[in-house]
Amino acid sequence: MMSADGPEELKAGPMETADRGNLETPKNHKVRITIHLDSDIVSYFKNRSFATAKRYQTLINDALREYTGLASQPGALTDLVRRVKRLEEELLRRPS
Repeated sequence: MMSADGPEELKAGPMETADRGNLETPKNHKVRITIHLDSDIVSYFKNRSFATAKRYQTLINDALREYTGLASQPGALTDLVRRVKRLEEELLRRPS
C-alpha cells in the first residue's frame, strides 16, 4: 500500500524470514493482497465458481498457477522465489 510518505512496510511472511538455504513454504500458504481486476474477469470467475463449487479466488489462483507453469513444476516456485530475492538484493545495492 502507498501512504503519503511512500510505500507502507510489508509484514514479514515465511519467505522473508526463511533461512536462505530453505526457501520452501507450505504448498497452501496464502498471502492476502489487494488487486484490481476488470469486472468481466471477476464475473467470469464468479460464474465458474457456481458451476464448479470452488471459490472464485481459488479459480483465479489455479488459473495463475496454470499460466505461470507452477501447477506442473513442483520446484518452480522455489526457483522463482530465489530469482526474485536475487533481483531484490541487486536493486537494494544500486545507488539511489
